[in-house]
Amino acid sequence: MAYGDLSAVLSSLSPDEGFEPTGCAGWTAVDLGFHLLSDARRALVALNTPAPGAADTTAVDYWTAWRPPAAGDEEELWSTRIAASVHGGLRGVAARYADTSAAVLVAAGRVAPDVALLQGPAPSVRGVGGRGVL
Repeated sequence: MAYGDLSAVLSSLSPDEGFEPTGCAGWTAVDLGFHLLSDARRALVALNTPAPGAADTTAVDYWTAWRPPAAGDEEELWSTRIAASVHGGLRGVAARYADTSAAVLVAAGRVAPDVALLQGPAPSVRGVGGRGVL
C-alpha cells in the first residue's frame, strides 16, 4: 500500500473503526497509523540528511537484521498507543500522516535514487522506497 492509499484509508475511518482490531494482533488502526507515521517521519529525516559516500546495504539486507519483539513483549504496542492518543487519536494521526507522507514524496522526488541515506546502515533512496512504498 502506498503513502497516499494509506492516508486515504486512515482519513476514511470513523473514530470507532480506528480502535477496532486489525490483522496485526493487538494493534488497532490508530496504533498502526501512528507506527507508520513514525516511519514516514524517519523517511523524511533520512531523505533530508544523506550519508556521505555510497549506500552500504541493500533494501533486503536493511530489513534482514530486524527481528520482531519476543512473545509477550507489549512495550512497543503500549508506547505506540499512548503516543497515538497524545497526538489526537485517529483524526490527529490521520492528519499528521497525510501531511508527513506528502512531504516524504516531495523530498523523495528531490533526491537521486542512488544517494545513500543516513539511517543506521545506509541504504539508497531506491532501497528505502520499499519502507513506505514511495
